Amino acid sequence: MSSFLHIENLSVGYGKNAILKEVSFDINRGEIIGLIGRNGTGKTTLLRTLAGLQKPVDGKVIVEGKDFYSITPRERAKHISIVLTQRVVLQGINVRTLLEMGKFPSLSAFPFLKKKDETEIDTLVNTCLEKLNILHLAEKSLAQLSDGELQKAMIARSLVQQTPIVLMDEPTAFLDYIAKEELFIQLKKLAQEENIAILFSSHDIELVKKYADRVLRVDEGLVNINQ
Repeated sequence: MSSFLHIENLSVGYGKNAILKEVSFDINRGEIIGLIGRNGTGKTTLLRTLAGLQKPVDGKVIVEGKDFYSITPRERAKHISIVLTQRVVLQGINVRTLLEMGKFPSLSAFPFLKKKDETEIDTLVNTCLEKLNILHLAEKSLAQLSDGELQKAMIARSLVQQTPIVLMDEPTAFLDYIAKEELFIQLKKLAQEENIAILFSSHDIELVKKYADRVLRVDEGLVNINQ
């Protein structure tokens, strides 16, 4: 495994108020990392900060030798993607369109794209749907999906973005136990086969310990690394 992202003395929160302080660890390609802890301890805030959705209170995040917060949002999106737990509200689109938006905001917004490029995107979308075993949902409207199906579609969308690091906030929140274990197996396989890093939060402690390469425990503002 090769180190890709370096987090150094990172404090996260809102404004100047840190709820998680002085976090330091590396994220490596090819590994799956579980983030556990009680509600309100800063797991989601940490993920949102690492994705660039909010500013850190203090500390550094270095990606490929660059300050993550000094590069443009477009550049950040090439390095890190994130799957949040909030249900997506997008009217009138199907799963295939959702995944296409993971590569470009809208294919029609890029008139310079050749047919070859569109064909490559179609192939990429199909491949990512197959990896999550939801190719059969490609033409279904998002409104027709169950919470669990939508969550898998959002994970597939993050794969279309083709980032070396994927962050996930409670990816198994809407799944039953069997489906949760199946997804963890899929995530571990994806990390290894695609050589990407997956950092996710979860309350399913036993499954996290079973499938994660590393476990980060958030407790009283600190992250303790259990290997």
